[in-house]
Amino acid sequence: MTTPPTTMDAAPAALATQFGTLEDVPVRLGWGHEALNFTPWLAANLDRLSRAINVPLSLVKVEERVGRYAADILASDPNGRRVLIENQLGVSDHGHLGQILTYLTGLKAEIIVWVAPDFRDEHLSAVHWLNENTKDPFAFFAVQLRLVRIGDSLMAPLFDVLAKPNQWDRRVEEIARSASESGPRAELQRAFWELYRESYPAAADDSNPAGGRALWRAVPEVDLVVSRWFSFDGVGVFIRGGRGVRMHEVTDHLAPHEGQLQALLGGDLSNVGFPMLSRIDLDMTNQENWPTAASWLNEQAEAYAGALVKVLGDSRFSARQIEPEAP
Repeated sequence: MTTPPTTMDAAPAALATQFGTLEDVPVRLGWGHEALNFTPWLAANLDRLSRAINVPLSLVKVEERVGRYAADILASDPNGRRVLIENQLGVSDHGHLGQILTYLTGLKAEIIVWVAPDFRDEHLSAVHWLNENTKDPFAFFAVQLRLVRIGDSLMAPLFDVLAKPNQWDRRVEEIARSASESGPRAELQRAFWELYRESYPAAADDSNPAGGRALWRAVPEVDLVVSRWFSFDGVGVFIRGGRGVRMHEVTDHLAPHEGQLQALLGGDLSNVGFPMLSRIDLDMTNQENWPTAASWLNEQAEAYAGALVKVLGDSRFSARQIEPEAP
């Protein structure tokens, strides 16, 4: 007599999903030469490093001369502070540490990012010591470069922060908030939003914290927000939740409706930080571009709000109250 399978016996059949193993591969499989391959690639992909260290970076120059040496990459943050990026494809060494200290004075850099696939203990200790014994505004990072893949998939670069200033993330938030509330950048942002509201009076009730970079439009039918934002190199829109709602929660909620939303709007739900992001690149320091930017933003915000209501219907995000959030 054959005994029918029990629930426990049948369970393994339901676990048929196959998973791969993330494996590290030598970084030189991706970049054969530090100066000729990796440095130009990193300069063109600073956004990847930005996300790792939580500092928006803009490229200033590659191979900036300092005496008889040349710094790999010179960048800047939104407050105009100079960011030195020194990279290598081998194990950290004393030569690069010495060059970093030389560039620190020669370039008047305030944020220093040392990128390498492996760090010796003494060099990590040196970075920690520098962070503990130098005063603001100096900040030192040791960032491990990794190249990974699953099976025969494409290789993917990763940046792991091994050393950074104490309380750095909190300080970055404070600096960003302070910068958004005062100074020439904030004045330009306020002037743009004033023009926007004059051009589109229906937006007058939308929230815009003083000096903020974002103007958000609540969509109460689905408990979500369409955020319009301003930066010096363009404007854009994305979908977010209310105060305290993490972006990945919004992305998870939108994922089942991805096809319908993208058919109506375009965009990319794969970016966990900014779900359904759309942007237009414009020089926003040139006020002649403002009418074009304002028109595009208004059309996109209305299209996003309409698409959310149409596609999500009664699928409300949550019962959380949508409140303004400081940028």
